[in-house]
Amino acid sequence: MPFLKRKRVLAAKIESTIGTAETLAAADAAFNIYDPIIQCTLEMESRQGQGGFGMLASVPAGRIGVATFRTMLEWDGTATEPSWADTFFPACGWVKTGQVYTPRSEAPGTNVKTLTIGLYQDNGAGSTVFKRIAGAMGTFTINLPTGRPAFIEWTFTGVWQAPTAVTMITPTYPTDMPLRYAGGLAEWNNVNLCVESATIDAGNTVIMRECPTTAAGYISAFITDRIPTVSINPEASTIAAKDRWAA
Repeated sequence: MPFLKRKRVLAAKIESTIGTAETLAAADAAFNIYDPIIQCTLEMESRQGQGGFGMLASVPAGRIGVATFRTMLEWDGTATEPSWADTFFPACGWVKTGQVYTPRSEAPGTNVKTLTIGLYQDNGAGSTVFKRIAGAMGTFTINLPTGRPAFIEWTFTGVWQAPTAVTMITPTYPTDMPLRYAGGLAEWNNVNLCVESATIDAGNTVIMRECPTTAAGYISAFITDRIPTVSINPEASTIAAKDRWAA
């Protein structure tokens, strides 16, 4: 039976206890998500057989899941920042103070958070497959194509949970249009540039915390390093106007 993969809904919620999966509902999916995928990256431990070239049945190792998706820079009618930002940035180590998100070099807890992320996907047979990861942390890349809607690509790694059959949720989605990368400045080294696009990569290093107390063999993800980078492709300029090599 083919799956109707276009009928997908992604939900996410900050965890009260690190690594303990939260119950997800329609309110946790009230943001526009593009191209959501959750996949298991389970490794199998092979076992050699005796008396011949055959192999014994492999044993599953640690259970890891990876969620990838995109969001555009869309407001959702909340009084402050949109819910997608308040949900996903803290799990990438970026914590809000006032209306500014700032990267923190600290373990998840009071400020930095972990997420439960679930994907509801139609299975083509009248029900829905529910895939979920817990204790998830991640990294992101902000893409700014000039004249077009800006978007963020997210990658979260967490502890894989056994898929279940559930009923598809029906969130209330935001209706505001996304922001375009236009009508402002692209300034670098005190010079205003014309660029085709710009990219800001958070550059987080995400590992999994091994723990034998869980069936998965892991308790949660963890950010251990960060190397943010900015990439642009500016319009060509004369040396007289701007000596980029000297700068």
